Amino acid sequence: ALAEAIEESLHAQLVEEKSYLTQARSIVFNLKDAENCTFREKVVSRACNPEDLPTMSAEDMASGARAAQRAHIRRAAADAAVAGAPELTPSDDFVCEKCGGTKTAYSQSTATESCIRSGGEPTMTAVTFVTCLGCGYSWTERSGMA
Repeated sequence: ALAEAIEESLHAQLVEEKSYLTQARSIVFNLKDAENCTFREKVVSRACNPEDLPTMSAEDMASGARAAQRAHIRRAAADAAVAGAPELTPSDDFVCEKCGGTKTAYSQSTATESCIRSGGEPTMTAVTFVTCLGCGYSWTERSGMA
């Protein structure tokens, strides 16, 4: 009876097939999530009304741990967006592969990469992003690979 009530609510409120399928998948995922006992209990005990499920966001259905994980990812993405593009440093240490010029600018960052030669173990790699100021050609150089 509960599954039928949820299905009727989904069908009545979400007429577009894509939104219906997306919300149905989200409900099923959160009901099956072993860490999400709270949501499952609310639905089974009808503390969460079946008519509310079609409009409930994924965050509202998520377990506390999953909500915290998503918040962390959003904060990290926001911090990365605020940091913006790295500042380029002029240099003549690089030779352009396209035009042979040495007037370049670069920026560096680090990355954690997995390499087959190191048995798939993560290794820290310095990544240099280089741009030729003569022709505009850009390339990437990596160092520290195992």
